[in-house]
Amino acid sequence: MLEFTCTKKTNKEAAHVSILTQIVQESIVKLLSLDISEGLGVFLEKGQKAAFELLCKLASCRMSEMDNCIFEHPEARKDWVVVQKERKRTICTEVGEIQYRRRYYLNRKTGQRASLLDAMTGVEKYSKIETYYALKIIENSTKMSYEKAGNISGAVPISKTTVMNKTREVEDFRLPAVEKNTSVEEIHIQADEDHVHMRDGKADIAKLAVIHTTKEKENKTRNRLVDKRICTSYKENNDEFWYQIQDAIHEKYGVRDNLKVYIHGDGANWIKAGLNIIPNTVPILDTFHLMKQLRRICHGKYNIVICDYIRKNDFKKLKILLDTLVANGDVDAKEAREVYSYVFNNREGAVNALTLDTGGSCAEGLVSHLVSERFSRIACGWGEKGLDTVLRLRTFFLNGGKLNPENMIHHDEVLAEFDSLKREYIASKTYEPEHSFNITALTPDVHKLTWLKKLARDFAI
Repeated sequence: MLEFTCTKKTNKEAAHVSILTQIVQESIVKLLSLDISEGLGVFLEKGQKAAFELLCKLASCRMSEMDNCIFEHPEARKDWVVVQKERKRTICTEVGEIQYRRRYYLNRKTGQRASLLDAMTGVEKYSKIETYYALKIIENSTKMSYEKAGNISGAVPISKTTVMNKTREVEDFRLPAVEKNTSVEEIHIQADEDHVHMRDGKADIAKLAVIHTTKEKENKTRNRLVDKRICTSYKENNDEFWYQIQDAIHEKYGVRDNLKVYIHGDGANWIKAGLNIIPNTVPILDTFHLMKQLRRICHGKYNIVICDYIRKNDFKKLKILLDTLVANGDVDAKEAREVYSYVFNNREGAVNALTLDTGGSCAEGLVSHLVSERFSRIACGWGEKGLDTVLRLRTFFLNGGKLNPENMIHHDEVLAEFDSLKREYIASKTYEPEHSFNITALTPDVHKLTWLKKLARDFAI
């Protein structure tokens, strides 16, 4: 086991402690000198800026400290020798830019070149953005445009092209295993699609299916879906998507013959495909789309009668009613034909929607909130790769997923080699910086706070 120990400080180490002390002292003076009379918002804004500046300076000093530690212990780095001193680097972080200098090394056996400091601190080769900052930007990019995500994520704005590239550096991310619930007797799948504008001027669809058990009343106007699991698809064909949904059901509720599955949708062919793959399914035609079709006939004037025919599964009388309306000139023949075809082709789902108590459908609202909010409301044209990547990431986050550095593509093969060296450094540093701060001496003189004396005089009056 390698141990970093030092019983006596060198002149260099003492100077380093002095620099750290100076940085902290200056920051404390700056923070304690802030004037709350300028307003709470101004006070907090200036305080945050000062705190971020302190963190960046401390990080730079700590990086220098670790670089010296690596250099002064050649037995820990074995075949690595210095080939360049004080190589500059700037890395963007959530709190600001950190600038530091480090040594560059060559491995005499393998010929590899690397900054061992970067390897030990997890700073990727060639990357200009710190990994945890990149992860925050990636998560924000699934909620808003690339440009906005790059501007609001931290103290340093990032270009929209860089944000897009970072989303494509994520790989092998998956949700943690869920606890099985085999006591549930029925579940619901709300299915719909969003029409997304592509760069070639055409429109493509992003499919959505939300699996849940029941609905709970959250407030007077809002319901909450219990045990919600979101599945989306862009590139998969219909069967592949429904097998993905089936896997999610088996993972959560087990492989069972007594589990009834209600599939809510607008009657699209890709939604009907699920009836042939998911066992024990019951189709439910979304009443939003059903009523939208019926309003085409005399603006919904005959909805009560038509719904009664549908409820009784009496499509002969429905056809007679529509033919009569067409003959009287109340309804356009083409419109009547299209409405009847839609209802008749989805007759099982329509009857179930009007006769079964399933809690109602909400697929239209879900696709608006979960998909359209990012992919079709923001004015932009998507490429295939970008749409597929961001859609999968957004789904991952909406399901409660959390990315970590291991999910990013690593460009630095040296990173893993120095895990043991890093652990030893953390366990026993070369030295512990010593500080002897006199907070009282650093605190601004209260007599100089003229605003406080003025306030006292005002109260006295």
